[in-house]
Amino acid sequence: MLVVEGLERAGRNLTRDGFLEAMESIKDWDSGGILPPVSFSAENHHAQRAGVICELKDGKFVPLTDWLEP
Repeated sequence: MLVVEGLERAGRNLTRDGFLEAMESIKDWDSGGILPPVSFSAENHHAQRAGVICELKDGKFVPLTDWLEP
């Protein structure tokens, strides 16, 4: 999902530099509850710094905890 967002932002004439620039433009991307909001920059390429324990109910993720960070 996140890579698709980067590819869409990079456009049809995909280059490595264009893809990196597109990924680094992502700010507070919403994964639908799987990850906390994701932001990238030239200095930060880490998508996941926290996690949440969920259960699947009726086809939806239901959080059992708040976001947990190491």
